Order: sequence, then C-alpha cells, then structure tokens
Amino acid sequence: MLRRLALLSIPATLFVAACTGSAGPDPDATPDPMADCGGEWAVVQLPTEDGETLEADYRPAASTDAGAVVLLHMIPPGNDRSGYPLRVRDAFAGTGFAVLNVDRRGAGGSTGTAADAYSGPGGRLDVEAAVDFLLSADRDCPVQSNRLVLVGGSNGTTSVYDYTVGHRADLPDPAANVFLSPGGYTATNNSFPTAAADRGPEADRPYLWVFPTNEPWSRDFQADAPANWRFVEHGTQHGTRMFDGAGLEADTVAELLAWLEAVP
Repeated sequence: MLRRLALLSIPATLFVAACTGSAGPDPDATPDPMADCGGEWAVVQLPTEDGETLEADYRPAASTDAGAVVLLHMIPPGNDRSGYPLRVRDAFAGTGFAVLNVDRRGAGGSTGTAADAYSGPGGRLDVEAAVDFLLSADRDCPVQSNRLVLVGGSNGTTSVYDYTVGHRADLPDPAANVFLSPGGYTATNNSFPTAAADRGPEADRPYLWVFPTNEPWSRDFQADAPANWRFVEHGTQHGTRMFDGAGLEADTVAELLAWLEAVP
C-alpha cells in the first residue's frame, strides 16, 4: 500500500519567462496525494520492486482523462529532483497533465545506491515505481495509461530509455519521450542504434531531443530520424541547467510545453 504523507501545498502558477522564483509552501496545509482531481502539490513515497523507497513531488491532473509527465533528474547523488524548479513543474501542470518529479535512487529523499540508478536494472525499476503510482487504483484521479510522457535530464535519459525498451509487461509504453542532453550514457544498458532500420519500435516513438550546441552526440541520430522526432539545439547548458530562470529556460520550457500539447 502506498503511504500517504502530510506534506507541502504549493499554489500553482503559470510559467513566466522572467520569473526566477516561486511561492513557498504553506506549512499548515496537508494535501492528500490520493485525493480528487485538481489537488495541490504533495510529497509522496514510491516503493520500488527491489525494496527501495523513492521520494517525489506529485500534482494530480484536473480530470481523469489526463496524461502524466514523469521527471527524472541528472546523475545522482550530486543532483536531485530540485533540478526541475517549481515554476517549471507548474508550467507542465498547466497543460493539464499530472506531474511526478522523482528523486532517483541514491538522491535527495530516496533510498538506495546512486550508481544503481543508471547502471543495471535500478533505473528501470525507479520509473516502473513512478508509473505504478500514477496508475494506482487507490487514486481518485488516475491518469490515462496511453498518455504517459517521460522526461530525462542528462543520464536521467538512461532510465527513460531503459523503461521504454524493457518495462514490465503490465505497464504501458510511453506515448512520447523527452531527452534533455542525451549522450553515450543514455545507452548504458540498452543500445540506441543510429540507423532507423535497427531501432525496432523506437523508430516510431515520438522523441524530443533538446541539447546544447557543445554536445554533438544527438546529431548522429538526425540524418536518419523519423518525422515524429524533433531536435532542438540551443545554448551551452547541460541537462536541467537549461532551466536557468532566464531566456534559455523560456525557450526550453516552450519546446516542452508544445511537445506535451501535441500528445494525443
């Protein structure tokens, strides 16, 4: 049984490009993460299949016909879910999606060994725990299983890809994926062929690739990319450092919002 916590309530705000901060939590509010649609942000616990416990920020969607976005930060333990600032998460929630911002194992409030988040099955299990939570029958506002979007920053892309190609049979495929600064680490556990003929189902899955001009790895996939892959090259900041509170953040968030709004 997923545990409920008495946690943060943070008012939703719309993304403003010039905004570099956001309102703080209400210490007297205790939102229930299993409550009705349209609830506020809460901190939740996600049990993994191999006995770890992940901590995450969760905001339910406004209706039961919504999709969900799972956010996976850069390499632990030096990074955690704070890589996705509140103002950015609010912008994602403003599209109507539920949002789950996860501390990968070994980072932030989560248990486990950091290296297991990207080497071996641990990263996949982290994402499976997130999807299990979002689809739980205990929730009054479950999401649509066919509208799942995974977002990974830097080697968070490893976990995105590991889930995509090897998740449990009872869990859904992602409807679309987002890579923020992918690299050779993305294919640590599963190869990501550059040739379309070798990609299998990934040749048809929508992917948004966002990467800085000083990271050329993604360019190897552009020449033979399907029509539903989009490549955005801008700035020189890596992964979630694209959320800089200024112009680069505004451009990056605009690309992600357009991507989410295009999910069927």
